[in-house]
Amino acid sequence: MITFNKIRYDKEQGQIYCGICGEVFRENTDIYISQKDFGILCEECIGKITNEQIEEFIDLFNKFGGYFGIFKPNQITLKQIVDEFFNLTSFENSADIIESNLKLRYKALLHGYTPKELVRKIKELI
Repeated sequence: MITFNKIRYDKEQGQIYCGICGEVFRENTDIYISQKDFGILCEECIGKITNEQIEEFIDLFNKFGGYFGIFKPNQITLKQIVDEFFNLTSFENSADIIESNLKLRYKALLHGYTPKELVRKIKELI
């Protein structure tokens, strides 16, 4: 489980961005530093995302880059993302399925879709 150190941000620390939403921190705001993954998060993301999701988000964004909602949701629908996943995944090799699953979740996050929305859409389509 992730635990966080809460510190006060000041401009002498340089420009720092939230590891989830990508927002620039303003002076004299609280920032949260993950002791596990060294992700830096804003108070808003800490308040609306579970610790398990934060772990997943930090892992994916550290691995592939980007941040939550970097692209507008109207650029691609969640249905299109899920359809692309099922069309491109061979389901013959478990390593391919795991990697494809990571990429599916990552792509949904980049477009601002939450894990809950993704699961709901997959259940709806199955």
